[in-house]
Amino acid sequence: MQTPDSSRSSTSSNDVSSYDDALESRVFELIAEFAAGAGHELNNPLAVISMLAQNLLVDEEDPNRRWALESILEQTRLGHEMLASLRLFSRPPQPSEELIDARALFQEWTSREREQGTDGAVEITILDELGADARLKSDPAMLTALLSELGRNAREATAQGGRLLYFLKSAAGGVDGGRSVEIGVANAGLGFDAKAKALAFAPYYSGRRSGRGLGFGLSLARRFAEVLDVRLQYGEEFAGEPMETWRAIVQESSR
Repeated sequence: MQTPDSSRSSTSSNDVSSYDDALESRVFELIAEFAAGAGHELNNPLAVISMLAQNLLVDEEDPNRRWALESILEQTRLGHEMLASLRLFSRPPQPSEELIDARALFQEWTSREREQGTDGAVEITILDELGADARLKSDPAMLTALLSELGRNAREATAQGGRLLYFLKSAAGGVDGGRSVEIGVANAGLGFDAKAKALAFAPYYSGRRSGRGLGFGLSLARRFAEVLDVRLQYGEEFAGEPMETWRAIVQESSR
């Protein structure tokens, strides 16, 4: 599995979206079967635990016991999400294709990113350098999900007092002489060490403290990029400034 290459110059980006190895495809299929079986066996007891905790909460007045029951509900929800994310990672749905206004997609994404909130502790910059309007032919829901995973990863990697920069611009190197659009996020924050680079796309890996994340953000982004034929790149600078940068490069539609 390719990962961001720490030996490359920080002035270059590493394309991390092209994986067509037959063995890897077989591995994904095996993971999908495992996720389906695990989901069948584990979701039933998780549902029972959740239902019983909800029933007990109805008449519970003791604040400590309410907190305990609410914690049980939250953990069962996370269990469901982990199983669902594993299955989505291993067997993503086939995309539909629609014509998308690139700027409208970018504005909707960044608006949602702002709503996630940073309590004013992080400086947020929105940079739109696209120029002429551009249309993309892609699955809007899946492309937005890809960008959302990049955004969440960047937010979680940015310490208080750090900076997040969301950008939209034209990109060189379109297929068959066509044009592309570059949508991405850069962050100046906690750093991306060698271990994180090596395991960035591994399911269940998380640089956060145990229990603080599902560990699927970048691995899902990578899988969505594959399905959508989007080039996903990582770099270590933005406009000459040291920043961890993730960019999705999407081919413009010719019609």
